[in-house]
Amino acid sequence: MGNSVGYWDSCSGCTDSVDGYISHRLFPIHPKHHVHVGSGCDECKGKGIVFHPFTKADAKAFEEWAREECKR
Repeated sequence: MGNSVGYWDSCSGCTDSVDGYISHRLFPIHPKHHVHVGSGCDECKGKGIVFHPFTKADAKAFEEWAREECKR
């Protein structure tokens, strides 16, 4: 991905939750990415986890926005 950064997350399409919390018994935690792995679907292409990319410029813009919000 070169210039992009991001984070891994559980797939919302194949990871069920109860009141917003993922069941630890049903979905194991990925050893490398430390998120619950779903059963696999079209959204995650069968992996059970998804990567949310953003560029370093996006991260910098968010950082600047957050600093301004904290000043309020």
